[in-house]
Amino acid sequence: MTAAVATQWDDSAVADLIARKIRAITSVDFSPILDDIGQVGQLDSIKRIQSTKVGPNGDAWAAWSAAYARSGRGRSLMRLSGDLMGDIDYRAIGSDQVELRAENPYAARRQFGFSGTDSRGRKISDPARPYLGLSEDAQRDVGDIVADHIIATFNEAA
Repeated sequence: MTAAVATQWDDSAVADLIARKIRAITSVDFSPILDDIGQVGQLDSIKRIQSTKVGPNGDAWAAWSAAYARSGRGRSLMRLSGDLMGDIDYRAIGSDQVELRAENPYAARRQFGFSGTDSRGRKISDPARPYLGLSEDAQRDVGDIVADHIIATFNEAA
């Protein structure tokens, strides 16, 4: 005697779950993590001024000119008063962007450099010392924040 066993499986529940998970991933709201990402950029930029003295790309900043170094004002690159570090801020733009910024009057001069005549009529050649931005380590940190958020969104999708 032979016995036959047959079963049917309705996969519509699995298909619905997969569709919900895909919708959750394709419509991730990044706004809850923008503050975390901004803080990573802010702290990374401050660290450059305080200790590493390198641009976001890892290139060392130019040293002070010999004349400036002799003046005694150049004790530490870009850290005379602390105003530049204290001015670094971030803000969310929309629901998927963060702007890292500094509005100090000389912030752009430090970031991009300056060559020309200053407001006192002095000839100036000040090389760029980029400090705003994300180092490779900070980019990895941001990637981890984004990945964790996407995974949490995926896991929360019912």
